[in-house]
Amino acid sequence: MPTTLELSLNSALYAALEREARQRNQSIEELVEAAVTNLLTTSTSSEPPSQPSSTKTGAARRAKIHVEAEAWRSMPEAERSQYHGQFVAVHQGQVIDHDPDRLKLYRRVRRQWADTPVLMTPADASHPREFRMFSPRLDRASS
Repeated sequence: MPTTLELSLNSALYAALEREARQRNQSIEELVEAAVTNLLTTSTSSEPPSQPSSTKTGAARRAKIHVEAEAWRSMPEAERSQYHGQFVAVHQGQVIDHDPDRLKLYRRVRRQWADTPVLMTPADASHPREFRMFSPRLDRASS
């Protein structure tokens, strides 16, 4: 018989969980159980800890940043607008710091949160930022 665990989540994190579960065609309970199982399986291995795989570590960090970005975008506009013209740091679905100076924010967040993945983004960006990459190769039109 399964044991029941009750969690209190902020609304942004819960909304992100709902969306992820819907995308995976799972219930929230299944998604959370799989995530906890994965966490416990990878962190309680009977083997001595070795160098973490940079691929796995990088993927986990990117996944956390995506969850934080989704939490930021799902916050009510009224809440996000109070940070107009600033950069925000989002951790566990909450704004943990903000500053108009990106570098000052970065330094404070790194001092407090060390290597923990924390989303730092312009508060005014309501959608993912667009990056353009230019190739040094010349495109020669046929004459």
